[in-house]
Amino acid sequence: MLVSLWVAFATCAILDWWCMVRPNRRLEAVVKPAAMLALVGVAIASGALGSAAGVMLVVALAFCTLGDVMLLGESDARFRAGLTSFLVGHVGYAVVFLLLGLERPSWAVGAALLLAVTLPLGWGVVRGAQRLGGTAMGAPVAVYIGVIGAMTVLAWMTGSWVIALGASTFLLSDLVLGHDKFVAPQSWARLAIMVLYLVAQAVLVVGVLGVLAT
Repeated sequence: MLVSLWVAFATCAILDWWCMVRPNRRLEAVVKPAAMLALVGVAIASGALGSAAGVMLVVALAFCTLGDVMLLGESDARFRAGLTSFLVGHVGYAVVFLLLGLERPSWAVGAALLLAVTLPLGWGVVRGAQRLGGTAMGAPVAVYIGVIGAMTVLAWMTGSWVIALGASTFLLSDLVLGHDKFVAPQSWARLAIMVLYLVAQAVLVVGVLGVLAT
């Protein structure tokens, strides 16, 4: 079962990445959420529902899946809905990490260095969102970046390098997305965003399930 779910995830992920190169909205609308649903299946099949942290992992993945569906639309309303869904997803991941235990608080230094390096990019995204959409867009984007930054710090503090890698990759994916949308669109950005995003989600699932199994 697990092998089949991972194969389904990999297949949908590759098809989604292909849609970034050769746009196919109909196919993308199917494979993008399907990839995430496969990860939900992996978590459940691995016994995640048997612990509070595992349940929250499934919740986080579910809200990220909803965010993916919302972001398939192009309107500002759909973007805000997607932003809200992912915000809840990041809060869910933060709760997962708290439940797993912050075994290596000193690792927060590594996260702080990462955030310091990416701060100019994040600030540029907030300013771009404010410029293009006013406070109605700038404020939610600022809050979102703050939440994913906090989630990343907590990920590092778990002491799992796999979880830290997944969260850091997720942060980078979101920053590239924000830069592409609000600062300077790039032809390569959509592919980079989705590669980073789906890899990040898979790595987080592996990391969390690995800690739960110990």
